[in-house]
Amino acid sequence: MDLLSKMRENAMNRAAYAAAHAWLSTIPLATGGVRIGGIATLLVDGTQYALRGDMRVQPSPTRREGQAGQDYVHGFTELPVVPEIVGNFSTIPGLSVNDIDAMTNVTVQADLANGSSYILSQAWTESAKEIDTVRGQLEIRWQGIYCDEILG
Repeated sequence: MDLLSKMRENAMNRAAYAAAHAWLSTIPLATGGVRIGGIATLLVDGTQYALRGDMRVQPSPTRREGQAGQDYVHGFTELPVVPEIVGNFSTIPGLSVNDIDAMTNVTVQADLANGSSYILSQAWTESAKEIDTVRGQLEIRWQGIYCDEILG
């Protein structure tokens, strides 16, 4: 390739890069310096629990599943889903598994690092807790009737 051809190719590459960069700069970056994960708290009827980590929130009231035949996609089915909040909690002194197992009709509030909160209403705990004695933690799963989202 001669020098003139290389110069044209480089110019085209620079123009393509500039066009792509210009296009990308029009897309708003939701994560530009904004905290989207990390610090979280969990309260049950106003009492904070020692959240160790791995909190997950499932607020959706329904689950959709695509249905395909042998000929084409026919549509989807939709079924209700039990909303839930799950997390690992430290087994600090005073944490009673019996009290946790007895929870019914409680309100569980998960406050996330992005400023959003999820309120699980008329909630109960799933039974049969297993304590991880090496890590000093246990997983707790609350399920409820409603889960409201409050965006931060």
